[in-house]
Amino acid sequence: MPFTISYVLLLTIIYLLKSFYGNLPFKKIFQSSYFDFSSFSLNPKFNIMKHQGLLICLLLTTGLVSICAQNTPTPGENILGSFSQDEYTRNYLLYVPSSYDGSEAWPLVINMHGLGGNKFEQKAFTGMHLVADTAKFLIVFPEASLGEVPAIGTAPSWNSGMLPERADDVAFIDQLIDTLLQNWNVDEQRIYATGMSQGGVMSYLLACQIPDRLAAIASVSGVSLLNIDWTCTADRPLPVMHIHGTADVITPYTGGSGILGPQAVFPPVRDQLAVWLNNNGCAADSTVSTFPDLDLNDGSTVEIRQFRNCTSYAGSDGTERVAEVRLYTVFNGGHSWPGGSSDAVEERLLSVFGNFNQDFNASAEIWNFFRQHQLPASISSVKPLEASSIHLEVAPNPFHEVLTFRFELEEAADVNLVLYNTLGQPVAQIMDAHLAAGSQLIEWRADRSILVPGWYYYGLQIDEKRLSRPLIRTR
Repeated sequence: MPFTISYVLLLTIIYLLKSFYGNLPFKKIFQSSYFDFSSFSLNPKFNIMKHQGLLICLLLTTGLVSICAQNTPTPGENILGSFSQDEYTRNYLLYVPSSYDGSEAWPLVINMHGLGGNKFEQKAFTGMHLVADTAKFLIVFPEASLGEVPAIGTAPSWNSGMLPERADDVAFIDQLIDTLLQNWNVDEQRIYATGMSQGGVMSYLLACQIPDRLAAIASVSGVSLLNIDWTCTADRPLPVMHIHGTADVITPYTGGSGILGPQAVFPPVRDQLAVWLNNNGCAADSTVSTFPDLDLNDGSTVEIRQFRNCTSYAGSDGTERVAEVRLYTVFNGGHSWPGGSSDAVEERLLSVFGNFNQDFNASAEIWNFFRQHQLPASISSVKPLEASSIHLEVAPNPFHEVLTFRFELEEAADVNLVLYNTLGQPVAQIMDAHLAAGSQLIEWRADRSILVPGWYYYGLQIDEKRLSRPLIRTR
């Protein structure tokens, strides 16, 4: 091929790659962290019709038409679903990549929109379904119910603690997981939650209230309101990722009230994470790194903090993993999803949302975080068991040698009671039997030569329901 044609062809390829994958200088494609194709996603701003002449010319010139057809993922299927929850009809959008055939269990990502958003906007805004095409996971975009929101009016909004009279959205997501498990081949050990703004707050709430169903969470620009008192029953280390811009005027990075006014006061991002640093046993110090400033026009840069010495746990595959906490600080970043499409945001809101960082793709980065984690071996994603429903009493706690479990069975059931260490490894089988209905008393004596003082967890499963809570053995 003559030199002139080769040179023009090379420039054409580079131009199309930049358009197709977003504002990526060529060096970004070959950075080691991006060489994993599961982190690639198509640029939502790319207009294929605009470039079709150039693209066809390139393909015909190089004879790559058939190769391109083989390597470009076929768009997946968008499935609208709904079900009844109490007096509400709940809706969701499920995206199923074309390569899914149901022969193997796939991970599931729950991606929740922000206040005033909806399932369609969240899909377009984040572009995370494009990552699912190559990384092979199912992704569902649930939709909040309509209701009156202080200072805003009627809008789709999650009941993240500030609207007690509204629908129970934790129960909605719990029921959604059950619905998808019944109809699709979902890996129960690899279910994750993420969201934007109030959807990110919901991710934290789910981690608190149904931790045995989620392997990890990620919040983008979402922190809980200061005046909300959540009941957090997370009784195990749970990996957490948080992305937040320092110029966010809706949920300020340093805390306080943003443009929503004094009725919406937020804690600093670091205070929100402190809960999970403590829960996951992490040190306060961290390893700091930065993303290359690949887009000089987005007015922002990115710093990553990975907190040290977080608790290890054994995944359901037996591999030791770390319940890490990771913070992405976008300096001068706005209330936005990095790498997301500003085209999905109403023009009147763009000035409020602020800078859209394009140095990294949050959807790809979140997935790369999620895929490292799964539920601990000691936990299966079965329905939770409420301690109050069986009048469970466990005493004493802390204990030294003898531990007593008291509870009621309304009917005969299979009962399995296991003690686990903090890695999620079983250390003692306390009970595994079919018990008759009525009052139950289980007394167990610890083998002090094996059970050293420290933190443990018991897992009580009655038929298909399960409860896990921490225990402390004293010296």
